[in-house]
Amino acid sequence: MSPEKLLRFIALALALLVSVPGSAQHPSDFTSRDKTEIFIQHLVKTMKLDPTRYRAMVLEYEIGSALRDFSPELAADLDSSDFIQNSLRELYAGYDKACKAFEGTADSEALALLEKIDDKALGDRPNPYLRAYALLLQAEIDFRGKRYAKVIENCNLLTRQARTLLLADYRVCELIALSFNGLGESLLEFSQYALLLTDYKNLPEAIKKRAETRLGQLKGDNGKPLQTVAGWMNRVEKLISKEVTGEAPTQKQERGIVTALDKLIELQEAVERQTCPDCGKGG
Repeated sequence: MSPEKLLRFIALALALLVSVPGSAQHPSDFTSRDKTEIFIQHLVKTMKLDPTRYRAMVLEYEIGSALRDFSPELAADLDSSDFIQNSLRELYAGYDKACKAFEGTADSEALALLEKIDDKALGDRPNPYLRAYALLLQAEIDFRGKRYAKVIENCNLLTRQARTLLLADYRVCELIALSFNGLGESLLEFSQYALLLTDYKNLPEAIKKRAETRLGQLKGDNGKPLQTVAGWMNRVEKLISKEVTGEAPTQKQERGIVTALDKLIELQEAVERQTCPDCGKGG
């Protein structure tokens, strides 16, 4: 198959996949306040908290919300604070100890503490918030240890299952991009930063600027991703025709093609949501 036919095929596949209608609210639609208020409802319904303790935690959040509404300048410090994470640290001593160990660069100790966390300590069911934040902390530890493939695996899981649980869901996306950089996968890094800037509305200004700078650096070599993937597909086709089907280079290149197409589809879906947020909602 010629590169031109491959490009047309890939473009058609992308268009078909993103045109499937859907009515469910996407995680990117949830604001930080939405997520926090849902978490507070979770505290009420599923966790066995002392009423005095619960009221104190909610009062802290309500005061912060009032400050934001009254004067954004007064609430500058609050905007960098994660109420959900702070609450989990207060409620679960094991998670708090793991966070402190990570902050003190005692990564082995932090990992050991994460393994011992009891996510049913305050209720009869597992706490999805604690699991999500613990997995994000593990991804941070793995990234510092340069275990990039593991970071990508866990962060992809969080993206699929836990975006509405994490206030700093953008950090998950950024960790994937940084890990692609560590693996030398520039096209995937480019696509991930584009996704970060497209699909995450609550980006802190510092992260936004960092992503924009890196995207500009990568654009020269990766600004035409479909053509790059088509070239990869041509190389694989030639290798297979020569009966070169082993792990390196054929199977590794095939996995790279699948991952790149997945990222391009994910990015195109995000663009569709931003350019036409109501498309498909009526079925």
